[in-house]
Amino acid sequence: MKKNYVLVTVALLGSFSLVCAQEKRDSLSEKKIDEVLLTAMKQIKTDSLSGTLKRNDKLLEIPQNIVSIKSNLLNLQGAFDVQDALRNVSGIYIGDATGAGNVFSGTFNVQLRGFSPVSTFRNGLPSFAGGLSQEDVALIEQVDVIKGPAGFINSMGTGGGSLNINTKAPHANRIGEANVTAGSFGFYRAAVDLGSKLKEKGFSFRFNAAYESQGYYADYAKRRKWVVAPVVQYNFSKNTFLLAEWNMMIGRALQSSNFIQYEKETMVQKHPWKANYQGDPNLPTSKLDEHYGRLVFQHQFNDQWKIVSQSSVKSTPLDQWSILGGINSYTPPMFDDEGNALRSSFRNKQKYLTYNTQLFVSGSYNITPNIVHTVLSGIDFNSSKSNTDHIQGVNEFVFNRYQQNYGIDRNLLIQPEADDQIDYTISTDKTAGAYVYNNFKFWNRLFVDAGFRYSKNRRERYIKGPYTPDGEDKTYRHHAFNPRVGVTYLIQKNFAAFFSYDQSFDPMAGADPQGKEWKPLESYNTEIGLKKDWFDGLLSTSVSAYRIIRNNSFSQDPATGLLTQLNQVRNKGIEIDVIGSIYPNITLTANYSYINSVYSKDPYASELVGKRFSSVPRHQLNTWVMYKFQKGKLHGLSLALGETAAFVRETDVPGVRIPDFVKLDASIMYQYKKWFFRGIFDNLLNKRYITDGNVTARYNADWTAVVGENWMYKESNPFNFKLQIGVKF
Repeated sequence: MKKNYVLVTVALLGSFSLVCAQEKRDSLSEKKIDEVLLTAMKQIKTDSLSGTLKRNDKLLEIPQNIVSIKSNLLNLQGAFDVQDALRNVSGIYIGDATGAGNVFSGTFNVQLRGFSPVSTFRNGLPSFAGGLSQEDVALIEQVDVIKGPAGFINSMGTGGGSLNINTKAPHANRIGEANVTAGSFGFYRAAVDLGSKLKEKGFSFRFNAAYESQGYYADYAKRRKWVVAPVVQYNFSKNTFLLAEWNMMIGRALQSSNFIQYEKETMVQKHPWKANYQGDPNLPTSKLDEHYGRLVFQHQFNDQWKIVSQSSVKSTPLDQWSILGGINSYTPPMFDDEGNALRSSFRNKQKYLTYNTQLFVSGSYNITPNIVHTVLSGIDFNSSKSNTDHIQGVNEFVFNRYQQNYGIDRNLLIQPEADDQIDYTISTDKTAGAYVYNNFKFWNRLFVDAGFRYSKNRRERYIKGPYTPDGEDKTYRHHAFNPRVGVTYLIQKNFAAFFSYDQSFDPMAGADPQGKEWKPLESYNTEIGLKKDWFDGLLSTSVSAYRIIRNNSFSQDPATGLLTQLNQVRNKGIEIDVIGSIYPNITLTANYSYINSVYSKDPYASELVGKRFSSVPRHQLNTWVMYKFQKGKLHGLSLALGETAAFVRETDVPGVRIPDFVKLDASIMYQYKKWFFRGIFDNLLNKRYITDGNVTARYNADWTAVVGENWMYKESNPFNFKLQIGVKF
C-alpha cells in the first residue's frame, strides 16, 4: 500500500513549494496507527479563537494576524508559565524572561510589535491589575495572541496587541494528571489536574493546583508560589450553562524581588554572574496575592444565535521590597572606581481591585443563499481602583562589591511610614463601551468585516508626597470612536489573503508642565498578509506586514528634562509564523519578526526624529522542533531542540547597541503507557548575554560634558535543567 506525503518549505515572503515523497506501508494496522497520530497532531494547531473572545470564526477567515497556542503544545514543550508559551509567536519579545526586573512581573515586560506593556485578558476580560498578571501553566488552556489594536475585544491598549489567557474548564473527556519537577537553582514543582466529563445536564468540574519553589542564578533570590483553581459548570441543558471559577495564586519572594545590574561601560558583565546587588539576606519577604473570580452564563438559542454574560473580579495586593542606590535614587546601586556603592531600602505597596462585566449577542443568518451576515453586538463595563504607596528608606549603607558586606540590620531597613517618605497615589478608572461588528460572507470565499466601538473613560487620581505635600486631586475624562474594517479572500479553500485597518486608544491620567491634560495614546494599525493551512490542517503558516502609528506618545524635553506629549511613534514590520506538524512524528513552531520602530514626529526634540526605539529587537527568530520515534526499540522517545535569537537592539546612546544573542535549548521525553519522563535543558552553550537593557549618557559633576555611559540591564540564566515525571490516570 502506498501513500503520498507532501512536505513544505516556507519562503520568508510567502512563496511555498511542494516536494513529494512516497513511503511504503505493508499492513492495515500501521494505517490505523497513522490515522490516530494524525488526529493527535491536529490538536497541536488551533483552528479558531477561544470561545471567550466573542468570535468563533476560523483563524484562516479573520482579517488579522492572530496566533493561538493550545495547552497540548505547552505540554509537549514542558512550559511552566505564559512566557514559555510566547516563544511560539512572532513579534513578541520578553526582556525580563529571567525575572531579574521583577519576579512578579508576569506579562508586564512583554513587548508586542515593539510596544509594551501589552493588554492582558483572562477569558476575554481585562486582567492586567496594574501591571501584574501571573499566568501559571496550571491555569492555561489556550493563549491567544491578537496582534494590532484588536477592536473586537476592547479597543483599548498600547496598539501593539493583546494577550488572552483562556483558563481550564470542564472538558468533553474525563481528566486526571499529576506531575512533579526538580531542577537547577533549587527548582521544585508539583501539579495536579483533575476534571469530570462535561455533562449535557448537571454539574461538571475542573480542579488544578500547583506548588512551585523557584530559585534563581542570582544570590539572595527565591520565589515560592501556590496555585489553586477550581471551576464548576452547571448545564441546565445542552444549550444553556452557568460556569463559576476561582483562581488563587499566592507568591512570596525571599531576600529580593529583582536583580538588575547598573554599571559603567567598563564593568558591563564583568561582575560575578550570580552577584545580586539589589538583594540582602535580611530584606523582608515580598508578597503578592492574586484572587480572581469569574461567572459566565451562556444560552444558545439555536445553531446560529447565542447570548453570553460574563463577569470577573480580581484582587492583587502587593507588598514588595527591594534595594536601590541611595535614598534619593530610583535606580539600582552604581559603583565607583573603588567598588563602593550606596544602598537603601525601597518598599512598593499596592492594593488593586478590578471588576469587569460584558454582555453580548452574536448570530448569523442568510441574506441570500450565497451571502451570510454574522453580527456581534454588546456592551461592557470595566472598573478598577488602585492604592499605591512608594516608601523610601531613610538610612543609607555603603556596600563594597569586592568585600560583599551583605547583612543589613533589618531594623534599619524597616522604617516608620512617615508622610515625608511616602508617595501616595489613589486611582480609580471606569470605562463603559458599546460595539457592533458585522461580517459578510460572499460565496464562502470573500469575507468583509466592518464595525465600530464607542468607549467612554473616567479616571480620578489623588497624589500626595514629598513633591506634592498638599495633595493633588484631579479627574480626567476621555472618549473615543474606533472603527474597524477588514477583508479576507480565500484564494483556495485553505489559502487566504487579508487586509485590515483598526484603531485603539489608551487613556492617560496627568498633565504637562503647563497644566494641559495629557491626551490618550491613539494607535492606528494597517495590515496585509497571507495565511495557509497544509496537510489537511496539520500545519499553518502566515506572513504579514503592518504599520502602526501611535500619536501622543511621550518624550523628554532636553531643555527642561520634563515629559512632553507631542511625540509620534511609527512601527513597521514583517512577521512569519509556522506552527503544527509536517509529518505525523515531527512537530514544530518557527517564527521570524522584523520591526522598524522609530520616532516619527517630535517638535520639542527634533533630534529624536528617525531615531530607533531602544530595547526593541530589529530581528528576532524563534524555532522549536520535536521528533517522536513511533516504532522499534525507541518507540515513545521524543527529542526536541529550540532556539531563540535577538539582533540589533538600540539604546538611548547613538551608536551603542545591546549585543546580539542566540540561545539554544533542548528536551528529551519518554512516554510509557500512562507515564512520561522529561528532561528540559536551557542555555545549552552556557552563554552569558543581556536579555534587556538600555544605555544612557553619564555626565561630569556640573553636567557640562559627557564622560561615559551608564548601562542598566538584565542578564540571562546560565545553563540549567529540569527533570519531570508525570502520570495520566
